[in-house]
Amino acid sequence: MLISIITSTYNEYQTGELKLAIASVLQQTYKHWEMIIIGDCTPYGEKIERLIAELNDARVQFFNMGKRSGLESPGTIPKIKGISLARGELLAFLDSDNEYFPDHLARSLEAFVKNPSLDLVYGDTLVKISNVKYQMSNLCAFIWRKPEWNEKAATMLERINFLDMSEPVFRKEAYIAAGGLSSTHHASDWFLWRAMIRAGRGRFLHINHRGLIYKTHSLLHHLSYYILMLGVKSDMPYRSLKLAWMQKHIQKRFQKKYGKS
Repeated sequence: MLISIITSTYNEYQTGELKLAIASVLQQTYKHWEMIIIGDCTPYGEKIERLIAELNDARVQFFNMGKRSGLESPGTIPKIKGISLARGELLAFLDSDNEYFPDHLARSLEAFVKNPSLDLVYGDTLVKISNVKYQMSNLCAFIWRKPEWNEKAATMLERINFLDMSEPVFRKEAYIAAGGLSSTHHASDWFLWRAMIRAGRGRFLHINHRGLIYKTHSLLHHLSYYILMLGVKSDMPYRSLKLAWMQKHIQKRFQKKYGKS
């Protein structure tokens, strides 16, 4: 079964993160995948093309868009483009500043094979700060074990975004049934998972494995994820979109990372 991995990128070639993301896909124990990298009009397009050529692996493809997609939902329009090119029955996102654990695809596929009715599979995440200044802290890395999927988790997902864009592997037909990604809001992944449920494609499963390495890029970014994890575990009655401080921080982070459109 072919798994299509969609990656959007802007400046992650310069930081070296894109190379690490690609390497984590090449190291997968499951080999029947394709990786479609879409540049958000990245200024490093020619360098990325040379990098892909040096890999000499037809499973890895790169396309650079001719126009920036903007800061409202950065990376979403490139992902939509990538999915339009995807040939796999199963889809997965990998943001270019994150990495997969080596058995991520294999463990996810195993769940789909055991239960063909599943729409989406997700595991646990290692949240790791990339800022060297803080890497000696005891909180520099932590495992976020995601909740088991049940009626309570489905209700929680309506108000709290606990599934990162890069975590799940899901069926293309569930993506289509949900209407696909929307670029109208930065939380396009959260909107997609909820749209799947509302479209009757909410057969999700949590599997007990570490699938994703999510990299944070500042102490505040890192602590916000830690606080979000604690909120989910304690089932605090809040809504992600109502946390003004978090929404403000997200917009500042996007502005710093992607610059002005």
